[in-house]
Amino acid sequence: MVTVPFKFVSLTALIVFFVGLNKSDGGKGLGYYLGGEKFPVGNLDDGSVVYYDPSLARPEIIQDAYLHVLYSVGLGVGVFFAYGSYNHIKQPVIANSIIICLLDFIFSILAGMVGWGAIGYLQAKGNTAALQTSSVGLGFIAFPEATSLDPEKNGKGWFTFLMFSLFIASIDSAFSYVESVVTNIIDEFKIGRVAASASVCMIGIVLSLFFTSNFGWVFFDLCDHYITSYIVLGAALMQCVSVGWVFERESTAKMSPAH
Repeated sequence: MVTVPFKFVSLTALIVFFVGLNKSDGGKGLGYYLGGEKFPVGNLDDGSVVYYDPSLARPEIIQDAYLHVLYSVGLGVGVFFAYGSYNHIKQPVIANSIIICLLDFIFSILAGMVGWGAIGYLQAKGNTAALQTSSVGLGFIAFPEATSLDPEKNGKGWFTFLMFSLFIASIDSAFSYVESVVTNIIDEFKIGRVAASASVCMIGIVLSLFFTSNFGWVFFDLCDHYITSYIVLGAALMQCVSVGWVFERESTAKMSPAH
């Protein structure tokens, strides 16, 4: 209950800072984000500017959009199955689902202003870090570069605040993902919560050690690509089909011919 309001407070502060940076030097970040401006991605040999064309990457954009929603909402990884087990049987599930999805949608739209505010500022400064629009590149290259270019506004302090906000958000996500596994282990094997939680966390620590090796970055990139693009996406789609058309199918069909 403490970390959820903090995310919206920190998001508001970061919007003010990065959108302010974007406007201070005539950046077009919000124009790129809202579609009013074309985003330049390079130059041809004759000097003409090449602009990003979303129509050429429509399948990737649609897939990324689905994956973003799945991850940010928590669909396909068992989070809501775990949290739902703590709810009262008369809990308004449909209303809660609508509220969660609407809040996530609003948060995502506002968060885009932070990222494109930094990119627009870097673009106005002629800094090549403006092309770092991926998740890792944006978080660890574009944001640090944008905040370091304007020391008068205490950019380094704002970057520290950004990293602290991301840390809080990642802790929440870690709790959710761990709980989804722990709840299933407890239900299946009837063991104590402390033992199940400790086992899951220790296994996670051991698996994470591979990312700290010399091969870690390549291994991380491979895991990120195949888990997000195939495993999570496939599991979430099967979950939607199962809940929507398979779960309690026989009892629902007996209610009436229309059902």
